[in-house]
Amino acid sequence: MSLQYLKKVILKKTDTTPSGYRRSGLDDPDVCVTVSEIVRQDGEDILTKANDIIKALEKILVLRNKSLLKEKAPYKNVYIKSSKSHAERLIELNARTLLSQLPQGSNFRVDANGRIRPRQNTDRQDQQQRQPETEPRHQPQDQQ
Repeated sequence: MSLQYLKKVILKKTDTTPSGYRRSGLDDPDVCVTVSEIVRQDGEDILTKANDIIKALEKILVLRNKSLLKEKAPYKNVYIKSSKSHAERLIELNARTLLSQLPQGSNFRVDANGRIRPRQNTDRQDQQQRQPETEPRHQPQDQQ
């Protein structure tokens, strides 16, 4: 989203309140963002830095509203999650590998942040449903 686009949105949001007071889009928290304490060096393009901040805010907004997608029919099966860096993916893979090698590793899981957490009962049931049985269950026969 460019700054020109933001300016257009701000101008479109400008309206008049019931008392006749003309309200600027700069008063609207949905459109206006205040960023302070940005370190700026000589010769640095401040618009590039502002656009980077806007992109980050857009990503946050998308991730916060992703749960609303399930309410729309075309997007019912669409899933959005934040991408992970190579290092984060490696840490998560290593944690899963470690858990698979531990005797009680099936009692734990790796959460979205890469932390090792104990499984809840529903997690264990889901895991058991996904894994095929290795041995057929022995059913006792009725003795007469």
